[in-house]
Amino acid sequence: MNRHRALHVCAAVAVGGLVLGSGVAVASVGFTSAVTASTAVSTGTVAPPSGVTAVATCKGKAGGGRGGGAGSTGSSIAVSWTASPSVFVMGYDVLRTTNGGAATLVASNVIGTSWTDTAIAGTTTYAYTVQAVYRGWTASSVTPGTVTTTQAC
Repeated sequence: MNRHRALHVCAAVAVGGLVLGSGVAVASVGFTSAVTASTAVSTGTVAPPSGVTAVATCKGKAGGGRGGGAGSTGSSIAVSWTASPSVFVMGYDVLRTTNGGAATLVASNVIGTSWTDTAIAGTTTYAYTVQAVYRGWTASSVTPGTVTTTQAC
């Protein structure tokens, strides 16, 4: 059975609940490719979170020195967001951009609507994008939460 026919048989079984023989003609389901089907389902299933905010708390560098790098004591950025309205969301991924660079996944499968980043440095601009996750599909927040840390972080 070729791939195209397999889609037709699966669609008919799901809709009609019948086991079809090889000689039965089945109406088309309308999917033109796996990519189109996946995109349509993910867009319709997962809505993005919104209102991403990032707030830095800087507590100074360890050893009493002036800030400007790793080794700070207790400095962090609290990232929070408004939950996706989709009931199918299984968790959230948090991506971080540092000083306008490429986005990096810094937390995955976060349950709830907040996460704290403790791997921060002073005098750095961080932007956080949050993705709602359902299975392998994601929907990203439209506007990232952005914060610039001071030298004391």
